[in-house]
Amino acid sequence: FSYFVQFVSASAAAAASDPATAKNIEVMRDFARRELSGKPRRIHLRFFVSPVEITGDGAVEAVKLERNKLEIDASGYQNAVGTGEYETLPVGMVLRSVGYRGVALPGVPFDPRRGVIPNRGGRVLEEAGSDAWSGASTSPAGSNAARAA
Repeated sequence: FSYFVQFVSASAAAAASDPATAKNIEVMRDFARRELSGKPRRIHLRFFVSPVEITGDGAVEAVKLERNKLEIDASGYQNAVGTGEYETLPVGMVLRSVGYRGVALPGVPFDPRRGVIPNRGGRVLEEAGSDAWSGASTSPAGSNAARAA
C-alpha cells in the first residue's frame, strides 16, 4: 500500500515560502511512507473533507463528511468549498480539532474572512507607521493580541 501527500500548486508554493509549513508537510510525508507495523490501532488523517453530521443511537456511530475542493480567489487566498459529494464514515469516537481564529482589536486592521491581522513577516499591513506583531496571524500558540512597537 502506498500513501502520498500531494498538494495543488498554490499550496506547494505557499509551503515552500514558509519553513514551519514545509516542516509539517515533510513530517506528514515521512509518516505516509512508513510501512504498517501491525499495531492494533491506527490514526487516519483525512484531508479535503468537512464533517456535516454526527449520527448514532445514544452514542456516536458515524460521521457524515462532505468532500471539499480548493478554490482560489483573485487575491490568491485558498478556501475549502463543499462539492456536494458525501460519504458516511463509521466511527466509535469523534475528537474536535480545536482551531484558532483571531479576534478584531480596536484600531488594528483585521481580515474577518481569514480571522487574522493582515501582516507580512509579522508586521501589520494597511496601517502606516505600525510596527506590530500578531501571533494571531501565524500560529495557534500565538495570542490574539497585537502590540505597537
